[in-house]
Amino acid sequence: ILRPSFLAMASAEPPSLTVFAAADLAFALKEILPLFERAHRVKVTLSLGSTGNLAAQIENGAPADVFFAADQAFVERLATRGAVIPETRTLYARGRIVLATPKSGRRLKHLRDLLDPDVRRVAIANPLHAPYGRAAEEAMRAVGVWDTLKPKLVYGENIRQTLQFLQVGAVDSGIVSLSVASAPGLSPSTGLSGGLASAPGAGGCPSAGPPAKRSSSRTRSPASTS
Repeated sequence: ILRPSFLAMASAEPPSLTVFAAADLAFALKEILPLFERAHRVKVTLSLGSTGNLAAQIENGAPADVFFAADQAFVERLATRGAVIPETRTLYARGRIVLATPKSGRRLKHLRDLLDPDVRRVAIANPLHAPYGRAAEEAMRAVGVWDTLKPKLVYGENIRQTLQFLQVGAVDSGIVSLSVASAPGLSPSTGLSGGLASAPGAGGCPSAGPPAKRSSSRTRSPASTS
């Protein structure tokens, strides 16, 4: 949400806006932000990372104007601590997770397929601070494979790094967000079952687990000045 002064300022240097965003929004924001910059004559600096890490930075005073979180719980927590402006909170999407493999690998249809001895490494985002990692853990616990699969797990710092593990073939499979499932080098699974709340996603890519509510908000430590 821009302050009126942003739109009124006229100078050689365009006013700036710093956006902190969950890593899975990389593709969408890199397409949208140039259009936004031209429409509003501002310069946007985008900082991507795991929602938990970005929230911690904002709480510690990091200079950001807008925060796009992959889980609204982080925004609500920041609001209770006075780090964001409560009235600017907006629910902008609902996140989904998918089971994916590298294009060169074998397609998997169910989370239980990860128990196969041929599947040696499975990538997920770190559940400690990445909402999609936490959703992946919850999905595996729901079908009773979490404890067995833990030795196989490779943790990405965020969903983008998890995606990279898949793209370069460093892992045999992974659980990523639907928003990045159509990335080059990835072959999404053809279906998920076994107690998960599954539903078709875009491009025939299945989604699993309860959708995470995604929220954005203005912060109280703006990077830009009026």
